[in-house]
Amino acid sequence: MPPGLYLILASMEDTVRKLDYVLITDLGVVTKNAGRNVLAYAVDIKTGKPISNANIMFYSSGKLLQSSKSNEFGLASFKVPNYIENYSEIQMYAKNGQSSAFSSIWLSNYNEDNLYVYTYTDRPVYRPGHKVYFKSIVRKMGKNGYTVPVALPVSIDVRDSSNTLIYRTKARTDAFGCYYGEFDINSEADTGSYVIESRLGDSTTPKVSYFEVASYKKPDIEVKVTFDEKRVIRGDTVRARINASYYYGSPVANAEIKYNISRSPYWFYLSSDEEDYYETDNYGYGTSVTTGRVKTDSNGEAYIEFQADWPRPKENDSYDADQQFSVEAFITDASGAWASGKGSIIATRGNFRLSVRPSAYLASPGQKVDVEVLGDGLRQKAHR
Repeated sequence: MPPGLYLILASMEDTVRKLDYVLITDLGVVTKNAGRNVLAYAVDIKTGKPISNANIMFYSSGKLLQSSKSNEFGLASFKVPNYIENYSEIQMYAKNGQSSAFSSIWLSNYNEDNLYVYTYTDRPVYRPGHKVYFKSIVRKMGKNGYTVPVALPVSIDVRDSSNTLIYRTKARTDAFGCYYGEFDINSEADTGSYVIESRLGDSTTPKVSYFEVASYKKPDIEVKVTFDEKRVIRGDTVRARINASYYYGSPVANAEIKYNISRSPYWFYLSSDEEDYYETDNYGYGTSVTTGRVKTDSNGEAYIEFQADWPRPKENDSYDADQQFSVEAFITDASGAWASGKGSIIATRGNFRLSVRPSAYLASPGQKVDVEVLGDGLRQKAHR
């Protein structure tokens, strides 16, 4: 078929129609942009050689902005007018003979002023009520590399995690192209990510840097969930022990515990030493099995029992896997202090598993391939 843009119509009994198009072309165009400067490269996609005198047109919202021809190197450049807003889409249409090509770019004002700012604080994390010290280093990219902007005016805003302005000041870069400052975080300030915004010279686009505000309180209660065995077999009854104690040593007695039991698929793989298996951690939330409430005794302990079972496949080729059962416990003491803990146990589909491993994964016709079958018991090492 000759080059061109072809419309494809598929229909069935004149009731269902589907339209699509296919472009057959020898012309390829690569576009790139830096700020408002756009460069297009026209190339023959069969030979890889540049195409000169290709018509290249740039559009925005259906309006033609510029039409030009590629030079002997297949290049055509374009400066996007200032009235075109940042983050607008620029469409490119190229034509050479009967061959066409389409492309598009999105405008970005990233480093349009060629100014680079590195801002750092005296620490990455602060508490409410702390003082923040910051310093910024500014460099300007020129034809001969970086230069140091001196006496450049800077407007500085600091905003909290809710985007509320908490500090504003002005500064000028010193002889080393730096500026610095300090401010206090309110003792009742919100926690989260805070941002330092710097606007340099006449630029309205800020250079940003982030730091964190956190309010950590050491927990009063430790909750542990343990099991009598590391693994059980499908259908076994599992007994989970929940122990709650204060960090100074006393048990959390007569406290209510809310618990949630969930399960998720679990996989075993052969380890690198080829003698044993290792187990994969499962980070999914899984399927909820049951929830309930218990109370701790005078020793800060409580016990729950559940059956480690899950639906069996209805057909032999249906999906099935071993399961990881997780018990998560939430406890609240008489003062209202709360804590949580989690423990997991593996339930296998049987008391052994088999693994088949060939001596080679790629073989020629007639080549002998040894196959090793490994059997691993629930509480035994692998056997060949």
